Amino acid sequence: IPERAQGPLRIHDLGIVRFVLERATSTDDAFTIVQHLPLEYTLERFDVGIHYLIADPSGTVAVYERGGYHSIRQLTDGDGEVLTNTSRMEDEISCDRYKTVTDNLDSVVDTVTALNVLRMARNEDLTVWSAAFDLKALRFDLCVEQEYDKPHSFSFSEEMSRGNMQYDFSLLKLKNVQTVE
Repeated sequence: IPERAQGPLRIHDLGIVRFVLERATSTDDAFTIVQHLPLEYTLERFDVGIHYLIADPSGTVAVYERGGYHSIRQLTDGDGEVLTNTSRMEDEISCDRYKTVTDNLDSVVDTVTALNVLRMARNEDLTVWSAAFDLKALRFDLCVEQEYDKPHSFSFSEEMSRGNMQYDFSLLKLKNVQTVE
């Protein structure tokens, strides 16, 4: 794999997501872009360890992690890929959440069962959101604030047919919050 290109273009860790979505037509394209762009990883007060899970409807998945870890492979039926906040360069077996997900991956048949596994693996104090993606149906379910019984469901095809190329997650309302009129 060639070295990352050096140059004037600097994209931050979240900006690369949009950059890739606007340009890549496959996991291979996205992986190549992420590998070759010099990214700004540092925030004002600390250095953030960033890693990405990239997937497409063909079942090709890639994991890219700042610092050197990367993989790209083709999933087979019933296969999956797991990524947690723990670095792949560290011993993932020592990550309880990674182990919980990998131990229960065989039980996942749809986004509902995927969210059940993510519920088991959540960090009760820190998990803000969890998402399960169905690459064949081109949809995903998002749970905010650990509301696993009340996911927000999105169809990529429907959102794009409405002209939505991005979604402002700050507009989502927590489903267990009641408004006072």
